[in-house]
Amino acid sequence: MAANSELVQQFIDIAGADQPNAKYYLELTQNDLAAALNMFWETMAAGPAQPAAAAGSGGALADTDAATAAAIAAALQEQEDPDNVRPADAVKRQRLMDVPHMGGGPGGLMQAMMQHPFRNAHVEAMRAQGAAPAVAGRGGAFSMGAGGGGAAPAGDRHSRKLADMYAPPLGIMFEGPFQEARAEAKAQGKMLLVNIQDDTEFACHMLNRDTWKDETVQEMVTCTCTFWQMLRTAPEGQVFCDRYKAQQFPYVAILDPRTAGPIWKWTKKKADSFLDAQTMLEALSDVGARFQASGAAAVKPMRSASITAGSGGGGAAAAAGADTGIEEERMLARALAESLAESGGGSSGGGGGGGSGAESVASAELLETEGEGQEDDEEENELLSIELPPPPTDPEEVRAGVKLRLKLANGQSRVRVFRASDPVKVLFRYAAEEFGEEAWDRAFDIRTTMPAASLRPKWNEVMGDANLNGCATQMIWL
Repeated sequence: MAANSELVQQFIDIAGADQPNAKYYLELTQNDLAAALNMFWETMAAGPAQPAAAAGSGGALADTDAATAAAIAAALQEQEDPDNVRPADAVKRQRLMDVPHMGGGPGGLMQAMMQHPFRNAHVEAMRAQGAAPAVAGRGGAFSMGAGGGGAAPAGDRHSRKLADMYAPPLGIMFEGPFQEARAEAKAQGKMLLVNIQDDTEFACHMLNRDTWKDETVQEMVTCTCTFWQMLRTAPEGQVFCDRYKAQQFPYVAILDPRTAGPIWKWTKKKADSFLDAQTMLEALSDVGARFQASGAAAVKPMRSASITAGSGGGGAAAAAGADTGIEEERMLARALAESLAESGGGSSGGGGGGGSGAESVASAELLETEGEGQEDDEEENELLSIELPPPPTDPEEVRAGVKLRLKLANGQSRVRVFRASDPVKVLFRYAAEEFGEEAWDRAFDIRTTMPAASLRPKWNEVMGDANLNGCATQMIWL
């Protein structure tokens, strides 16, 4: 079909092409201006040579490639055909990862990953299926399993080192829901220590790395608490945060399993606040003593421990609490002494009048004072005669020794390792040395917090047989 002169002029005005090319594309598209322009621009964008110009005044195409023209016309016809639609892709069903069930519950690997971060999901999945994952190294593929011959690559060793460093304290944790942990603590007569973690807070990972990995903290927690740790994103963690209004993380609290009420809670006052091992030990010791002394009654909540310093804060608050506890112990000792004096006076003056009863009480108090003075002198001489051996330095002796925490009567704390063969009376000499001059002139006792018991009956017993490893002890004036 010959090109229309009006369409040719429009094509030239729009595309800026010469007349032969305008006639060529219009004749090729049967005078469809839009299709001719699109074909022209596509050809120019592809970069081929310009088509041959039409020859002769009749507009006949000279030197036109018939095969190319036929192919272009067929393509245009296919585009205009509405029935020519590509069939749909076949339906495929795929899984991102096959999740094998791990031991310890029906939740599988993903639930375990929610509870314990820094775990290698690929390696654990392969090991659960009985195969060791192969890693391509320089010399080819080698196994990472326990029986594999090659060594793990440096990147994998680094990731496993980080995983071990920030891993949760699985050795002291209770695996299970909150209500089961509470029932376990209640059955064993222990406190319930709760730690809610947030994976996005590095302080939570520091808590796993520093505080919960401390040997003294682990021994104290094992002796006095049932420890329950959970991520805030886990279903159990979400329920706990809703009930106890936990909004700052890490959340650490000591609960009374009998009432599920918080006895002690650590409060994060600053962004760089951190619950260190010393503060945790002091809280466990103080709260543990009150928990044991409460018996069947519920323990009243303490004031939250607030830390305003970076890593060693909380000293002022802990010292204030310690001074209060010391004053309460002194008042209790005075009350016991007065009750003993009154009972002694009543028995001696039962047949006489009020005056003779008062004289008897005064005599009993005078005799008691003299007796206490003699006992103090004897105890002072006995303490001076006790030899205080130096702490063990050999790693094997330290590992096999007895590590305990001693809270002095002034509220200060000491942590020391004794040999298992050292007698218990060495602890009394150590307390007197650490406290100072007043301890030599005044009678005192050392008691364990959980269970609450005096160590004087075990004066000559060796520490290894007294089961003092990991215990918290307290120095109390008599």
